[in-house]
Amino acid sequence: MKISVLRQLYMISKYCAYSLIIQCVVASSLLAARDVNAQKQSIEDIHVNISEQNKKLSDILDQITEMTDFEFAMNSKNVNLQQSILLGQYSASLATVLRDISAKAELVSLG
Repeated sequence: MKISVLRQLYMISKYCAYSLIIQCVVASSLLAARDVNAQKQSIEDIHVNISEQNKKLSDILDQITEMTDFEFAMNSKNVNLQQSILLGQYSASLATVLRDISAKAELVSLG
């Protein structure tokens, strides 16, 4: 009786390990398939046209989001989204625009 209980416990453990491995493989395959359609362009290759002179930081980021489908996340305790930024007219890469916004708004990257 004791041997059969141990054998059953061993079989259950083995099947649980197999099912965990199969789930990991399937999940990673699904995630990889989803990333195939992800945007592969660098922000240096994406060009934006901004013609706003003096606008709130939140409005400028919203405008960039509408043009590029990039979304921005930040902690509103550390960033004043209501501050006005004087940009001028831009027809440049997204990286250049974001660097200029970062410098003028005195934003610091943590990464």
